[in-house]
Amino acid sequence: YFDPSKLTGVSTTVGSGGVTGSNFGGVLSTGAVIETTDSYAQEFVASLANATTNNRNVGDSGNWYFNNNAQTQTRSQDFSLNGGYFAIITNATANRGGLVAEGATPGTLDAPLNAANLPIVQMKVRAGVVQATDDVFWGMADTAIAQTVNNTLPTNGIFFWSNNSTGATGWQGVVRNAGVTVGTVNCTGGIGTNFATGRIVVVNSTTVRFFMDTDATNGVDLIDCGTVTGTLPTANLAMEMYVIHTSTTASSFDLDYARFWQDDKPPISAAQAANDVISSLTQADIATGSDTVVATPDPTAISSPDIQNTTADPVTPAPLSGLQTSPTKGGTTQLADASGTARFTFDTAGNATLARGLNIASANVSGGLTVGGDATFAGLSTFQKLATFIGKTIFRQDVQFQGHITLASDSAGYAKLLKGEAIVHVNFSTAYDTTPIVSASATDGQFVLTSVSNITPQGFDITVAVPVTADTSFTWTAVGVTNPTTSTNPVTL
Repeated sequence: YFDPSKLTGVSTTVGSGGVTGSNFGGVLSTGAVIETTDSYAQEFVASLANATTNNRNVGDSGNWYFNNNAQTQTRSQDFSLNGGYFAIITNATANRGGLVAEGATPGTLDAPLNAANLPIVQMKVRAGVVQATDDVFWGMADTAIAQTVNNTLPTNGIFFWSNNSTGATGWQGVVRNAGVTVGTVNCTGGIGTNFATGRIVVVNSTTVRFFMDTDATNGVDLIDCGTVTGTLPTANLAMEMYVIHTSTTASSFDLDYARFWQDDKPPISAAQAANDVISSLTQADIATGSDTVVATPDPTAISSPDIQNTTADPVTPAPLSGLQTSPTKGGTTQLADASGTARFTFDTAGNATLARGLNIASANVSGGLTVGGDATFAGLSTFQKLATFIGKTIFRQDVQFQGHITLASDSAGYAKLLKGEAIVHVNFSTAYDTTPIVSASATDGQFVLTSVSNITPQGFDITVAVPVTADTSFTWTAVGVTNPTTSTNPVTL
């Protein structure tokens, strides 16, 4: 909103207890993030006269915080009489850090931005630092507290950076994903004492463009710095800026405003990839540079820091009659039918889920395979190493073994009668489902009349006609048979 009454008066309260002077200027204030599918603008006017460690309520909405990593040499100061901006000021002590970022809770980022939603971020900053010694970062990232170690980049982020290690005198656009730098581009022009305006445009799932006007005092004229392509970060990000002060010369880093536009990526199929690019370019307010003409506004025509910016809504493809992909929060992508029912989903870790059956003409699984339900192998199956069947296994036709057969201890074994004994009992360690068929015979060349009796699923007896006159060993085998038959001689009348 814009309140003309704020233009007059020596002192007028605005935002979270801030005080504004006569040169207030126009303010676009949402009070908070409206939605991740909408826009957000933050003006820094008179939030805090002098902030210390972990102050919240920074900015006109109070949804930013300031952190200096518990080092009193870094502080925040507002200059409302000069139009209003937030300043991180360091004294002449090295190894200090200051950060201001989205977040209503000190030290905890509110991170509404995600590259999958094609965000556009624009910020206006001024770096009054010694560029040969200090690191300065601004854009969208996941750094939550002030950093003090040289060259500490965000783990995930899409941002502008001035690198002191190379004595850089200009801004560099950087894309970082999971601690790895995906790519960089260098913006033309040096870093002076005037405010600069930078815009970051996520064009599509693999492309980011950076724009820069190093001097916004004479109007905003964004120059294309270049494009970074590669795997973009999947983490949620916040608008922020921070400085790593490594010199013994006092410095400052100022933020006038921060704005973003963002919308959920429309669900499309691979066949509509070209339409996705057109939609993204329309949202970014930039020309395609190809033979296809896209009606897009001039990016310089909507870039004034004191005017509420608007962008065209992304082109939403017509619903497909077949299946279509749709990204969801957290990076999971689903393949859904026309009714919206998910049929196939996969996440960023590579896990995939099917709603129904899977029919594959040929497949090669290099890792382990776990089948939770029934499985049918209609063709020849080869197991090149040990195969273990934990449950009951049924072979409905003949089984041929071309090697040795090894059975469990309940299928065969030894029994021994000591001198003077006539009976020995054998117990199965695991009972059979039905009474097995058992046979036994003496070993060591002995000839003994032997009988097997009392056969049950739990065990059996080996009995001799008369007690043995010496220790006698027997071998026995037991076989479980389903519905065994009994043969008899035919009856002759």
